Amino acid sequence: MKKHASTLTPPQNDWNPIMTEAALMRSLNRRRRPAAFTLIELLVVIAILAILAALLLPALSKAKQQGQKAKCLSNLHQIGLGLKMYLNENRDTFPPFWASQATTLPPNQPDYPHGIVLGGGDASPATLRYGPLPPARERLLATYVPARETFRCSADRGFEAFGIPWRPTVFEATGCSYRFNRPLPLDYDGVAEDPGWNLALKTENWAPDSSRFVMMHEFAAYAIDGRANVVTAWHCASNPGKMFNVNTLKGDQDKLVAPTLFVDGHSQQCDFTANIKKNPRRGLEPGKDWMWYKPRN
Repeated sequence: MKKHASTLTPPQNDWNPIMTEAALMRSLNRRRRPAAFTLIELLVVIAILAILAALLLPALSKAKQQGQKAKCLSNLHQIGLGLKMYLNENRDTFPPFWASQATTLPPNQPDYPHGIVLGGGDASPATLRYGPLPPARERLLATYVPARETFRCSADRGFEAFGIPWRPTVFEATGCSYRFNRPLPLDYDGVAEDPGWNLALKTENWAPDSSRFVMMHEFAAYAIDGRANVVTAWHCASNPGKMFNVNTLKGDQDKLVAPTLFVDGHSQQCDFTANIKKNPRRGLEPGKDWMWYKPRN
C-alpha cells in the first residue's frame, strides 16, 4: 500500500523572532530610563534639606566665631611678646601715645598718634585725610612684630567715632585692628590717676594689677565717645560693625565681648556688656577680670 505524507499540522507556536526582539528592546529601554521624582517626593527632599540647613548653620556660625576668637587671642599674645621686647629695650617703659609725648619733634615732623597703631600695615589714603598716621615701617612694634596680619582682627567690621569712619574695617582703614590702652576717651577726671595718658609712657610696674590691667584691645566693645556714637560689636554680633549710641544701646541684644591683652602678657575674651550698658558714659569701670585705669588715691 502506498503511504501518504502525514497531513497532521505541527503544533502552533506563538514565538515570533521579530516581535520578540521588539519587546526585548522596549523592556531594555524601560530599564535604562531613570525613574522620575514625583512632586511630593521633591517637596519632601527640599523640606529635609531645609531642616538640615537650619540645624547646621548655627553650628557653623558658632564654629566660625570660635575660630575668630582663637585667632584674635593668638594675635594679641604675639603682640604682647612684642611689647615685652619693646619694654626690655626701653627701660621698662610703655610706648607714648603721641610722638611728641616722648621727645621734642623737629620742624615739619608729623606728630604721629602711635597709640592708635603700634604695628600692622599702612593706612588708607582716605583715612590719612583726617590726620597723619605713621607708615607701617615706622610703627613702634614694627621690628618686634613684623607680620602685619598679626594686627588684623578677623572679626573686624569697622568703627566710627568723632566723625571719622574707619571702614570697611579698622585694619583696612588704619592698618591695625587693636588699640593701645592710652588716654581715656570718657570723662574720668578726678577718678583715674592719669586719664590724659593712662598707660602711655608709664613703666611696667605702674599698673596696680598686671593680670587685670588692659594693655591692648579692639576698637569694638569699647565705650569711646559718650556724646554720639558710643560702641560697636564685632565678635558674636548679629550686625557686626553697627554703631550704637546711649539711646539705642540698651535695646540691642548683642553682647559686647572682645579678646583683650593684659599687662602681664596673657590674653582672654572679656564680656563688657553689663558695664557698658549700665552707664555708656562711664563704660570703662573695672570688672572682675579687668581694669582700664589706675584709680586716683
